[in-house]
Formats: sequence, structure tokens, C-alpha cells
Amino acid sequence: MLLLFLVGLSSVPVQPSCNIYRGPEGSPVCVKIQGYNQPQWASCLRNQYILLKSSHRHACRKYLGVIDPTFCYYQCQLEVYSKETGDIGEKCRCQLDGKVPDETLPSWCYSPSGDSCNWYRDCLHKYQDCSNTNAFYAIEYGEHFCQAYDKSRSRFSYRGQQWVDAARKCLQVALVPMLRWNNKPSCAEVEQEAFDSHSCCYLAGPSCVKAGTPSICDISVSDWGIVFSTIKESIIPFSKHGAPWETLKGLVTTMAGCTNDYGTDFITWIELKLSNVDDSFRTLLDSNDYGEKSKAKDLIYQLTNELAEQMEWRKSGLFWFGGLKESLNVARKRRSAHQDAAVKISLWSNPGEDRPILLNRTVLNLLDKIEKGEIKIKSKQLKESFEIASATSCLDENCTTVRKNVTAPLTTTPSTTTTTTTTTPTAEPTSKTQKGNYKGSGMSLSPIATVAYIAILAIAFWVIG
Repeated sequence: MLLLFLVGLSSVPVQPSCNIYRGPEGSPVCVKIQGYNQPQWASCLRNQYILLKSSHRHACRKYLGVIDPTFCYYQCQLEVYSKETGDIGEKCRCQLDGKVPDETLPSWCYSPSGDSCNWYRDCLHKYQDCSNTNAFYAIEYGEHFCQAYDKSRSRFSYRGQQWVDAARKCLQVALVPMLRWNNKPSCAEVEQEAFDSHSCCYLAGPSCVKAGTPSICDISVSDWGIVFSTIKESIIPFSKHGAPWETLKGLVTTMAGCTNDYGTDFITWIELKLSNVDDSFRTLLDSNDYGEKSKAKDLIYQLTNELAEQMEWRKSGLFWFGGLKESLNVARKRRSAHQDAAVKISLWSNPGEDRPILLNRTVLNLLDKIEKGEIKIKSKQLKESFEIASATSCLDENCTTVRKNVTAPLTTTPSTTTTTTTTTPTAEPTSKTQKGNYKGSGMSLSPIATVAYIAILAIAFWVIG
């Protein structure tokens, strides 16, 4: 759909102009366009970027009906909200007589090809300095991750290389709207957008890439093995920060959603309910402050990593993941002292014929130790131990299908608050993942306290050799 306009098609004089051959790329202008109710910002951008950003739904109009322009103005409502008519969103509003600022970024920042990993440093970080925040590590990790794929690209099959190139470009293109001067984001928004773009780019979703682009579900098992080894090389330098785990959250969720056997064979989920969560821990979890949320995420990573060390998951060549879900505040008012919190762990392995069996054996071992009361997790940051009240093994991320549930021996005094019992539906194993596994059983939580689920998804991993 040709919805973009050139200078001569706007309803008001446009300065600076957007030359169809020379740009300048990224220059903004405030215009009133037919079909929209108020003026809006537009940016002079390459047709190539517009096609990529819109998955070929938008393109520059032909000049004089015959000439294909290199540049044209891309109206904000299309780029940010995908709206062709109507009211102008907050991020796009402008005044026709207002001042138009000068652009400060190199022109190539606005149409990344995906070939240069320096885009994260030279464009995104230069525009929004988020030093000493998780957003900074997300940006720095994006560059490092990009470089790791550069080094391993030759090891992929031709189809795998197509996926790597498309995903890398997609991840940069998805963040270009964050460079608009009228839409300068907070560090928290930069971090969230960086995380959110991964699933769509990995899956080659129609809203992210051109039709026919391969997704991670289309690559071979050997390519998946290279993906795992690439992750190993890129994640270790950032293991003390939450950004790598959050950045890879989309990858884990995506792989689990593949219709082939890979996603279901090599990933499993475990829900742990921590009992006697004290005020200092809950204060971090409940905070709306960006810095406090980052501390809470880092704390969960520490707890998850300590559990992995106790269970010696590294020696088995397994990956694990830990992080907070944004919906955790919904139950804040219902919690009281010594109530429980639920942690969700994603446990996965590199592809291999024996891996589904290894995952089943690993999960059974953990559930057995929890049922015997042998697992405690120590927080160095808060200087306290957390007991695991119960554990549930699940077939899916949301734990709608339960494999097995166990309850730890009661070692603490129950809270005086009202207690509830929750039952999770049972299901017979249906996935190929369940070769040699255990049947599902009803989940009955012990009456220690009202359950407030903090959904946590994390990957902390180690691959042997």
C-alpha cells in the first residue's frame, strides 16, 4: 500500500526538503496530511528502510508516477502506530509553527543494513546514554551478540546464514524509531523494546520481516547447535547483569513455540514456590522504580544460579534462565509478611538425541530433592535463605499443562493470613519431549500462604566443551 508522501504531496510547505535521491536521511518535519486530524512529525527516510520496517506494506510513492525515489517522508503515525487515518498519537504530535531541531546522528543510523554491529554503539547508545543501567548492558550486549554471530556465520548452513542475516538486521531496524528526536525514550523503554523485538525477529514474523524470510524454526538441528555455542561465547562477559538473560528470553519462548520437534524436545519449565519471603525481598519486587526493578532482576538471577550450582546443571551441559515478569505488581496489595512468591525456571539443552532423556532425569532429580526438603537457596545480597515450598514441572511456559507436582516438608510456621488451595489441570504427556518421562498429576499447593505469582523466566547457561 503506497501511503507515504513526498514534499509536494503535503498540505503545507515543507522545510527542510526531502530530496528523492539525496535525502537528507533522518531529517524531521511537521506536516498536516489529509486523512489525519492533527499535524504530525515525519522523517526523511530511505525507501529500503520503510519496506523493511513495514514488511513491505508501506513504500514511497513513485515520483511523477514513474520514478522510484530513494528517499521520502515517512509519517510518524505509520511508523510508530501503523495508523493510516484518524487522531495523532502522543509520540507523533507537533506544531506547524514549531522549531525543527537539527539531526545529530550519522544518516546511516536511520536505515541499518544489519551488516555493522557498531550500530548499537554509534547510533543507539550515542542517542540515548543509558550508562550504568540494565539498558546499557542490553545495548552493549546487542553489539557483542551481533559480533558473535559474525564470527560463527560461516559454520551455519545456507538456510541458517539467511536466518542470521535477517534476524540481525531485524533487531536493528526494530529499534530505529527509538532514534526519533520527538520520541526520545527512557532507558527503561530502550531496554524493553530491545527485549520485545527478539521473538518477532527470530520467528520472522510478518510484522517484522519480508515474507519468505526463514525463521529459527526453519533451520536445521546442526544450526541450532551453532546457535547454542554462539550464545555461550557471547553471554559469559555479561553474566553478572540481567540484560543477556532478558535479551534471550524471546529466543527461548520462540524455540518452544516451533511446530517442529526441536522446541519441545530441548526445553522444559519448572515453577518453584518460595516460602517465607520477607519484606526486604518483596520491597524490591514490588518497586516501580527502574533501578530497584533492576536489583530485583539481578537478585533472581543469583538465586537461580545458586540452585543450578547445587544441582550441577553445568556439568550436564544445560542452560537455565531467570528474570522477572512485568505483571508482578498485580498481587502486591494481597501479599503480607511471610507470603510466598513463585519463580519460573526455563531449563534447556543443546540439541542431541539423548537430550530429552537428560532433561527428564534432571527435572526428576530436582523434584525428588525438593520433596525431601534438601534444597535451600541462599541470597548473598539479602543475607537470607529461601525455602522451596513446592515445585511443578510444566510442558509449557505458562504451566497450563503439568507433568508433576511435589510439595516440600513443612518446616516453617504457616502465616495467619487466609489460605487458598489451587488446582492445576492435569494432562497426559502428548509431546515427543516426554519420552521416558512421568505422567502429569494435579497440583495442590500447601496451605502456607496466599500465592502471588511472580512469573520469572530466565536462562543462565553453560555448555560443556
